[in-house]
Amino acid sequence: MFKIYLIDITERKKAEERLFLEDQMFQNTTEGILITDSKGIIISVNPAFTTITGYKMEEVLGESPRILKSDRHNDDFYQQMWDAILNDGKWQGEIWNRKKDGTAYLEWLTINLIKDKNDEIIYYISIFNDISNIKKFEKNIDFLANYDPLTGLGNRVLFQDKLYIAISQSEDLPKNIAILLFNLDRFKKINDTLGNIIGDLVLIETAARLKKVFKDNQTLSRVGGDDFAVVLDDFSNLQDTVRISEQVLQAVSEPYQIHHHELFISMSIGISLYPFDGENLNQLQRNSELAMNRAKQNGGAQYQFFEPHMNVQAIENLLLENKLRKALVQNEFLVYYQPQIDVKTEKLIGAEALIRWKEPDLGIVPPDKFIPLAEEIGLIIPIGMWVFNTVAEHLEEWISQGMENFNIAVNLSGIQFRQEDLVLIIAQVLKEKKLDPKYLVLEITETITMNNLGNVIMKLRQIKALGIKIAMDDFGTGYSSLSYLKDFPIDKLKIDKSFMKDIPKNKQDIAIIETIITLGHSLGLEVVAEGVETQEQLDLLREKGCDIIQGYFYGKPMPKEQFEKEFLKF
Repeated sequence: MFKIYLIDITERKKAEERLFLEDQMFQNTTEGILITDSKGIIISVNPAFTTITGYKMEEVLGESPRILKSDRHNDDFYQQMWDAILNDGKWQGEIWNRKKDGTAYLEWLTINLIKDKNDEIIYYISIFNDISNIKKFEKNIDFLANYDPLTGLGNRVLFQDKLYIAISQSEDLPKNIAILLFNLDRFKKINDTLGNIIGDLVLIETAARLKKVFKDNQTLSRVGGDDFAVVLDDFSNLQDTVRISEQVLQAVSEPYQIHHHELFISMSIGISLYPFDGENLNQLQRNSELAMNRAKQNGGAQYQFFEPHMNVQAIENLLLENKLRKALVQNEFLVYYQPQIDVKTEKLIGAEALIRWKEPDLGIVPPDKFIPLAEEIGLIIPIGMWVFNTVAEHLEEWISQGMENFNIAVNLSGIQFRQEDLVLIIAQVLKEKKLDPKYLVLEITETITMNNLGNVIMKLRQIKALGIKIAMDDFGTGYSSLSYLKDFPIDKLKIDKSFMKDIPKNKQDIAIIETIITLGHSLGLEVVAEGVETQEQLDLLREKGCDIIQGYFYGKPMPKEQFEKEFLKF
């Protein structure tokens, strides 16, 4: 006889599966796990523990978790930790520990105590993650959010936060606050002529100089392209602000030595005062910017305190910008022509095309009022293209009426010259208008030639290859080396009008003019003198051998119709 016993092992199988699953979790989790007995002696660790700390299981069994201690926390820290574990049964938080190789690392640690049925502690289980990389990432994100990566200074966000704090604190404890906004004068010209790399190095050097002036002032920030700002907190009188502003101007005025370039740079400073010039950060920042713009308008290299009437000027500038954006679409631009006369024959040999803006409400707006604004807001290229096309159309008309031995000079700005497709655009216009290029002269300024010499020469040669003549405008006012002049494929030198106004009285100007004429002729170039207004000036230029004159003596810039009537005889 056999007896058969049936035993239900379902629960045991479930228990075994549960134990297997728990073991797999213990072995394969990416979180480090450390288990100690009730006395704090390590009895087990998982593979992730070894991966994170570098300690193998056999190296830590029987040891205390103190083997991981980094010595970055004091006794109070550990006392509070154990108080929480014993009172709450759990502690979690950030803690610095040390790996086997001695490297300190930051971890997120959770410690739980395990009790038996009798409420006695039998184990402590620690679960942790190495969060060093996460913290580094967070730190980098915080840095990028609040600091300028180029200079290491705070950015606009951090500056506004610190200004807000300063204003808030002053409400509880009244004190004076000054906001100083700094902007490099003519920095755009440095970028345009020498390139962005040199421009960045100038900004880095400027930041270093400002740090020396403001030392421990944590509000010093780069708040824009070439804009810097600082908050002066609780100064005793305005003279303190003046003194610091003068220190900044002096610091920046020292020559910059950047990649074999000696640069002379100045700065404009705008100052607004709390609470007199604004009661919130937006008003204060806006008013310091208005003051800074006024300092620039007055010539730069100076500081300017905000004054209420500057708000009116700011509104006018904004209205002008809005009008300028519409001007091209609404056909408000005109091309004026100023005659160029052969000195020997006193006959017309050409003219310079000059843009004018006829605004319905403002009348004729001079170029010095809107060209810098057009460059600033990105309209100079389409405006320049409009001028070139319009001149081509006028030439087409005049040539069809029998005009010969005549050319029109068109100005190219630095921004236009740096267009990669400039030569293709010019060639396309010539083709569309069926225009003989001999009737055109393109004028470039001396400053355009100061950067990327090889590229400049190559582009000039490409323009020359089209059959267009090239003139160097404002010669003598830039800083280009005379040794490079022979390499430029140019046809004309234009003496800047600034040398003309004081002759024949100013002997130095006469000497400069004579030198430029001699230099030009030695290189086979025609020499054009701008700004000729008197018979005395004409006589002197004729005596020195100048080829062509341009100025009020023969004619101001005038509309096309007037130019045709007075100077063109078909």
